[in-house]
Amino acid sequence: MQVYQDHSDASSNVDEIYQAKRRALIATPQTSVLSRFNYINSHTIVCFYLSFSSHIDDSHLRIHLLEYFRLKLHQSNLAVYSKIIINKIIPLLQTPNIVGNHIPINLEAYTLVLDMDETLIYYDGDKVYQRPFLLTFLKQMSRIYELILFTAGLESYAHRILNKLTMKQYFSYFLFRQHTNIYKDFYGKDLRKLGRLLSKTIIIDNTPECFSLQPENGIQIQTWKGDLSDAVLLTLIPILKAIRFSNKDVRVKLREYKNYPGLIFPK
Repeated sequence: MQVYQDHSDASSNVDEIYQAKRRALIATPQTSVLSRFNYINSHTIVCFYLSFSSHIDDSHLRIHLLEYFRLKLHQSNLAVYSKIIINKIIPLLQTPNIVGNHIPINLEAYTLVLDMDETLIYYDGDKVYQRPFLLTFLKQMSRIYELILFTAGLESYAHRILNKLTMKQYFSYFLFRQHTNIYKDFYGKDLRKLGRLLSKTIIIDNTPECFSLQPENGIQIQTWKGDLSDAVLLTLIPILKAIRFSNKDVRVKLREYKNYPGLIFPK
């Protein structure tokens, strides 16, 4: 499903943008149940959606609805009562959590999702080793990105490792195996479940299958098992800064670095 970028100056073409969103929603199997309803009557749709949200598995629909109502508030001829209703609806759409009941929707943040084992750290069964330049990397990235740690490891294991390290202070949220999509041979990390815009979300993982649902958002980092001469995190800092401040879709910017030495980007 296509995810639309923000339109901060969209007051003059709100309806055109909404119609594009509407077509995307109707074309999505998960939301086909809504296609029989009148999308122009937005209040009816949201009442329906909120009433039956437990039966609809589509965090991206919440994002589209939230984005639409924010745009609608800029419409010059919007009735006063409609503004009142929309201002009551927006918090309801923001409140439901997407993954594990503890991550609220955030459409504004640029988000960097990081794997743990053999990406940031290496655990040999006895001791935990941090990848070289890890704290420098996290400190600088946390200033410009919302950081989410997303590991396919069990939650109990991850907490045991994290409690030994100072790096946890830089992360806003932590996700574990129970938050992945479990397939036969790998654990998939579906970025749509995070309640973030894909145009503002990057995932770094040493296992490409983990982000195979959104490969255009991913950086496959080299597996790390204790090599102290490794400097990949240091290499990533200027790249991720350039992407963040480009004001472009991160997926477009990532493609520009696809042949960068030592890193594997989407083709």
